[in-house]
Amino acid sequence: MRPGQDLDWVGSMRFLPRRMLSTIAEATPGATVVEALIQRIPGRTDDEHVRTREFHLVALRFRAEHSLAGLARRLKRAIDAGEDSYTAFVEYQDQAVAAAGAHVEWLVLDRFYEAAGRVATRISARCWPG
Repeated sequence: MRPGQDLDWVGSMRFLPRRMLSTIAEATPGATVVEALIQRIPGRTDDEHVRTREFHLVALRFRAEHSLAGLARRLKRAIDAGEDSYTAFVEYQDQAVAAAGAHVEWLVLDRFYEAAGRVATRISARCWPG
């Protein structure tokens, strides 16, 4: 919904919950995203699983992709409504920065886990040559 658009009460009742959930999911990688991820992984709902590297990578990737998809929807809607692309991007630049930040966080964690794995392998080889 764009400022100045009029919705009837049915349209408002459909729009507001979706907008609220989307905003919460994009703003926090916390409970909403964790719950969504847990529901997507069959049989993996125990506390041990949420402490694994795989889970953290999936959670941050989900957040990055969801943020980018939300930004794309907003930009498309604005452009389809007749707004020029520059104005639309300026209007949603905060969401663009948040999506970029989420992507960077996912990449940093992925590279960190790769480096930690290489270090663990080297330490293992030094301590237990074989």
